[in-house]
Amino acid sequence: MLNRAFRTALCAGALLLALCLPASAAQEGDFSVLVNGEAVTFTDAAPLLKDGRSFLPMVETFDALGFAQGDITWDAATRSVTAAKDGTSITLTIDQKELTVTRGQEDAAETDTITTDAAPFIDAASSRTYVPVGLVAGALGYNVGWDAQTSTVIIDDVDAILAANSETYAMMERYLEYTQDLTGGTCKVEGSLAVEMELSSLMTGGIQGDYSMLQSDSSAFQFSTELDMELSAPDAEVSAQIDPIDLELRGDLEEGLFYFSSDALTQMSDPSVTGLWFKMDLKSMMDQLSLQTGLDYTDLLLMARAAQDMSFADSLALILREVPLTSASMTTRDLLALYNSMFSDSALEQKGTTYISTTQAEDMDITFTLFTSDSKVTGYSMTMKADQEGAIVSVDASMKGKELAMTMEMSTPAVIDESADILLAVNSIIHSKTFDNGMICASEQSVIVNEKIYDKVKAEFAARGCYFLNKDETEKVRKTIIINGALNAKIVGQKAATIASLAGVQVPETTKILIGEVESVDISEEFAHEKLSPVLAMYKAKTFKEALDKAERLIADGGFGHTASLYVNPVTEQAKIDEFGARMKTCRILVNTPSSHGGIGDLYNFKLTPSLTLGCGSWGGNSVSENVGIKHLVNIKTVAERRENMLWFRTPSKVYIKKGCLPVALDELKNVMGKKKAFIVTDSFLYNNGYTKGITDKLDEMGIRYTTFSDVAPDPSLACAKEGAKQMAAFEPDCIIALGGGSAMDAAKIMWVMYEHPEVDFLDMAMRFVDIRKRIYTFPKMGEKAYFIAIPTSAGTGSEVTPFAVITDETTGVKYPLADYELLPNMAIVDADLMMTMPKGLTSASGIDVLTHALEAYASMMATDYTDSLALMAVKSVFNYLPRCYDNGANDPEAREKMANASTMAGMAFANAFLGVCHSMAHKLGAFHHLPHGVANALMMTYVIRFNSEEVPPKMGTFPQYGYPHTRARYAEVADYIGIKGKDDAEKVENLIKEIEVLKKKIGIKGSIKEYGIDEKDFLDRLDEMSVQAFDDQCTGANPRYPLISEIKEMYLKAYYGE
Repeated sequence: MLNRAFRTALCAGALLLALCLPASAAQEGDFSVLVNGEAVTFTDAAPLLKDGRSFLPMVETFDALGFAQGDITWDAATRSVTAAKDGTSITLTIDQKELTVTRGQEDAAETDTITTDAAPFIDAASSRTYVPVGLVAGALGYNVGWDAQTSTVIIDDVDAILAANSETYAMMERYLEYTQDLTGGTCKVEGSLAVEMELSSLMTGGIQGDYSMLQSDSSAFQFSTELDMELSAPDAEVSAQIDPIDLELRGDLEEGLFYFSSDALTQMSDPSVTGLWFKMDLKSMMDQLSLQTGLDYTDLLLMARAAQDMSFADSLALILREVPLTSASMTTRDLLALYNSMFSDSALEQKGTTYISTTQAEDMDITFTLFTSDSKVTGYSMTMKADQEGAIVSVDASMKGKELAMTMEMSTPAVIDESADILLAVNSIIHSKTFDNGMICASEQSVIVNEKIYDKVKAEFAARGCYFLNKDETEKVRKTIIINGALNAKIVGQKAATIASLAGVQVPETTKILIGEVESVDISEEFAHEKLSPVLAMYKAKTFKEALDKAERLIADGGFGHTASLYVNPVTEQAKIDEFGARMKTCRILVNTPSSHGGIGDLYNFKLTPSLTLGCGSWGGNSVSENVGIKHLVNIKTVAERRENMLWFRTPSKVYIKKGCLPVALDELKNVMGKKKAFIVTDSFLYNNGYTKGITDKLDEMGIRYTTFSDVAPDPSLACAKEGAKQMAAFEPDCIIALGGGSAMDAAKIMWVMYEHPEVDFLDMAMRFVDIRKRIYTFPKMGEKAYFIAIPTSAGTGSEVTPFAVITDETTGVKYPLADYELLPNMAIVDADLMMTMPKGLTSASGIDVLTHALEAYASMMATDYTDSLALMAVKSVFNYLPRCYDNGANDPEAREKMANASTMAGMAFANAFLGVCHSMAHKLGAFHHLPHGVANALMMTYVIRFNSEEVPPKMGTFPQYGYPHTRARYAEVADYIGIKGKDDAEKVENLIKEIEVLKKKIGIKGSIKEYGIDEKDFLDRLDEMSVQAFDDQCTGANPRYPLISEIKEMYLKAYYGE
């Protein structure tokens, strides 16, 4: 039923809007015709009014209705005219009150004969044939109306107008889903009404009050309100307040019967009468009005029922067909334009999670807002303000879930610390609170005083003319300042004595502020609200922390974003100022300052721009957090020409390469750098098999103390890095030596950061970025405690020369690729002696990883001439030497050294050009299914090459130097460099893919993910999450083609089945 009520409201609102919008007055005797909003012009024969009907010359009539000259035939014998188009014909006979409409062709034709109250005739003066235009148009299915004020016939072909409408209403469909969700249970609506009126040049007035309404599953509802009315004559300085008028309304929507009661109105005529109810038959009233509107009460309910299961567009079409045309200034086309300006997708501008439209209809300003969460509409608001002949009416309603509320408050707490200057604090608050009688939003609403100085503060307030309410008086004022949960409008801006009188409390006429000593900061405490008057709540706090806790709660309940005030010794208590500023969610933090004046700005400080409009930032739902000034009203035009930013090439300051170079390079630790203590990071296999001996022997020779951390596992975990950092902190090394493959070096880099900067947050370091130079998080400066040396034992990762480290959160299984040039090692030592005995599996996985690094660096949007040369040479070396390494191992030292150099060159390339989606997918494939990283890259590589080679991708990557998709040509250049032929770029890329597949087979890489024993059900069950995480991987950003999650999923599936 409630959904029907929403639909009924939509239909009724459309009807009322169409009927209530004013039309401009016409000169007496004017008669015009509008067809689809366009005026019909007459040349040699004017329209005529006859017997209350509007007649037009026959030719002009059919021309206006879209009939061509050849579509009209005249039968002299029968004195009849027939007009036909689009399978429909209409026949009229002179002086006959009857017309015939035929629809369809020949055997399938349907003919209707319609009796009318007016007949076509031949005008004796002009000899022209005249026809009743409204009857003709209506018979053809057009909407026809009459504007009596402007003497205008309105004819609209609604179907044609709707067919030309290109707007969509996806957001309003979500809105209808939201209203469907409200159909169960009872809906409670609460809010406030406000009407301001200028009754004449001498008299103004206003009505305001709160209301509540209950709507049940049935058609019954209950509405109650209490309205205050005030009339004033400003020139005569006379005003009158009328006692509150209560009103309760109950009704049945189906029957159209309503009952209302108002003791206040009843007692105006008979004070002894209470509980009297009056009946109002809205159905009968609307049925009588149907002669003017064309819609009776039953019609309106039928419209609502018909629209109940319709789409928004269909509901709108129904309304446009049924709404009577009574104003020349509001035709069907005008109504559609009005509704589109409020409800269409193009009108609803997205701002965060809200969608807002603003429009104007005659003298009415309308703002419509939809609130959303997770793509679902969760509420709406509508603000309408109209100026009708001096009477200003404003309605503002917002609904979220089943509760509607329209209360906006700002709570400004003032905290007086025990170190404060009491005299300054108290008098500043009085000065602020009495300025404009507390009407400034920034004025103090509550004061929170440390218990050590509470009595002194209280005495100072009292001595300065403030009145402390006793228990009974506090209760009386409490029930006066807030009524039915909303601020009592009668107290706003009034003197303290006036407010006290309204509450039945006697205070001196000169009282400055009424102060209630209260304890609760809950919203249920009336004194905790914004009061917009010289009324103040006063709290006692045992500690500064308790004072801040109370202030935080007051701000949270009263409204985030505005102003908070602190009185404190600024010399000795800077820490308290800092804590107060950090904890208060307000855009203005005032210290030792009257809040009203301080918030306005400039008088008591020089940081706030002078303004009476104070932004509350996103905390308060504003777009501005500072004081609003002229700069926010200035349109600033910027002409920005495309520029390519500075590029870079960064490597470790020292890179030593050559078989057997390790001891020579390490010699610098003592003879050049004077290092004393070294911390070695490696894995247990390398440690147990003596790989660290060459390092430790050299350290022993140089007299450098050392310790070894050998617990690094493949895919190192965050817990491992934390444990290593803990041991580093205990040993305090001035040199860190990472020995191993990517895992050991990655773990060592993270340990290095945690050792030098234990305060860092890992998640901050893991934040993603588009451009490494413009990241939000700034890595701390490295190398101040320890010099970092990276020594690879495999030809693959290139981590010895890269600013990257991949670490796994063992609690979630998510791999985080960290990136920052602070992670670059200070020295890299590439000694092929350490790689001679690599097993075949490691040779294969790490070697194919080199190829992936080089290809992704070359295809990257950030590639440069410097990275290209390294990447191409690395690719060539892999094709030439990786199979030899795999087949011959230590027996082919040349191949081993060439692959060691290829790994480091590829590392330098992707350290500066970055990687792509192949690595993103490999990171997650390894994390989810524990495949070696190089193998995961190999499985995805050729699918990514084809993906990136698309000449017309749905989306391309974003980087200023990457002007257009051209990755196919880049891959073709790689093919050219290593001698792969083809008649064009496409064939070269396909041949490159074929050679990669041949290479993979040579080194034992299987053809699909499935062949590595990954369970199909487990893979498919986790595929969606794996695809999302791959899309979110840091490496995705440099890929030349911007991948969709669905495209990543498709590549995973192809790789799983080997398609």
